[in-house]
Amino acid sequence: RDIADLPGEAEAMRELGFVHWRARDYSSSLHFSRQALELHRALGDVGGEATAMHNLAEIQRWLGSPRQALDIYAQALRLHWAAKNHEGEVLTLFGIANTHQQIGEFSTAAAKYEDALELSERYGEKTMQARALHALALHWRSAGRLDEAMRYMLGAVTVDRAINFGQG
Repeated sequence: RDIADLPGEAEAMRELGFVHWRARDYSSSLHFSRQALELHRALGDVGGEATAMHNLAEIQRWLGSPRQALDIYAQALRLHWAAKNHEGEVLTLFGIANTHQQIGEFSTAAAKYEDALELSERYGEKTMQARALHALALHWRSAGRLDEAMRYMLGAVTVDRAINFGQG
C-alpha cells in the first residue's frame, strides 16, 4: 500500500485469503478474498477477479454452502473464459465437479470432470489433463466401477510420464 502498487496489493490480498483458507481461518480468508475481489474489479483485472471469485467459491464450499459456491464458480468460469485463462477454467470446472460430488450429485460431478478433461486436452494443458484423468479415476472407484477407474488411472499415468511428472 505504501508504494501504491494496487495490482500487487490485489494479488497479495488474494494470496492472504488463500493462506488463511488453508489454515482453516475462514473468517480472515473471506475478509482478504473479498478485499482482493474488490481491488481486482476496481483495476479492471478480469483474470484476477476470476481467480478471486474461484477462491471465494472454494471457501463457501468448505463452509458448507455448496449452492452458493456453485453460483460463484459459474461467475468465475465466465470470467476465466473472458480472460482466456485456460488453466483457471479447468480448475474452476474441478471446483464445480467437487461441489456436485460433495452434495451427492454424482452424475453431474462426472460430467464436469469430463468437461475439465475435454478442456485440458483442447488447450494442451497436460498437467491439468492428468489431474482430470486422476479425478475421474477416483470418482469411478468410489462408484465401484473399477474398470472405468482403471482406464482413467492408466490415462493419468500415461500423461504424467509424457510430461515427466513425478520422475526423479
